[in-house]
Amino acid sequence: MKPLVSVIVPIYNVEKYLSKCIESIINQTLSNIEIILINDGSTDSSGVIADNYAKNDSRIKVIHKKNGGQGSARNIGIELASGEYIGFVDSDDWIDLDMYEKLYNAAMNSRASIAICNRKVLDENNNIKTVVNIKKKIIENVKNNIADYIIEYLLYKHTVVIYNKIYRSEIIKENKISFKEVKEVGSEDALFNYEVLFYVDKIVAINTTYHNQLAREGSTAREYKIGAMNRTANLIQNIYLYSKKIGKESIGIETAPIFLIFFQQWNYNLIKTYGNEDLFNNMVLEQSESGKNKYFRMAEKSFIFDKNIKKYISKLGYSSKGKVFMNLYMMLNLMGLYRLSIKVRTIM
Repeated sequence: MKPLVSVIVPIYNVEKYLSKCIESIINQTLSNIEIILINDGSTDSSGVIADNYAKNDSRIKVIHKKNGGQGSARNIGIELASGEYIGFVDSDDWIDLDMYEKLYNAAMNSRASIAICNRKVLDENNNIKTVVNIKKKIIENVKNNIADYIIEYLLYKHTVVIYNKIYRSEIIKENKISFKEVKEVGSEDALFNYEVLFYVDKIVAINTTYHNQLAREGSTAREYKIGAMNRTANLIQNIYLYSKKIGKESIGIETAPIFLIFFQQWNYNLIKTYGNEDLFNNMVLEQSESGKNKYFRMAEKSFIFDKNIKKYISKLGYSSKGKVFMNLYMMLNLMGLYRLSIKVRTIM
């Protein structure tokens, strides 16, 4: 019998957390699932733990590979997946036991290509840090309104992450959608979701929390490595190039500035919180390096000069004063006046 959902779990050195993650998947109330564990070159006992679970559950496949990053591990999982839908779980997270039953039923009942649920973020003492709530809703005709969906839902309410969602498998496989590495594009989830949207008619969201994300020190989401803005520049470049590749260049032109604004704030917060050196000098370095990317500059120019972009900026919550500051910030960057632009940015 064909699995209803294929669950892909990339694994790297998470022996402390892995059993909790796997237990939450194998005990799902939706039993007709396929569980694909990709051991991405772990040097601890994670691979052994995965193998032991596979011995006792025929639904589990374990793949051992050389370390290549989370994106490459997920891509192997996609190749192997045989389910109607595909879900992703990070190996230090866990899910409520009825998550996939509720998401699958919601997708079936609404004939949606993607189903989404709430998620929460907890620390290692099980204290809730954040709860991301989304309204119960069916969004139709998504592929013809991609910019609207991104600004209204993806960046905030539905979030750019992939692990609170299931995706219709045939969309990913038939269109050969795969993951880049986070070290390349900063947010491989954002790019993956962007590419998927071109083939999605309907998305269903349910207002119940099923996904639990562990906020632990040492995770990729909680560290700053120099080059964050350069990785965002690569993300912007990929957005432009993929849109052009499939004959939808205008969508890339429309959406790239939206991603730029979102991830500039993301990176600013990352550097401010986790940067070990001076915020100002780090920001100057980051901005000057990313400014060498022509696609990054294209997005900045669009932000300043394209009147159609202005309506989206308002929806991101910027006040009139904030828009003036952002325009000035972008203009100074384009002029190469990075120290001055960062002074403007740090007082916003």
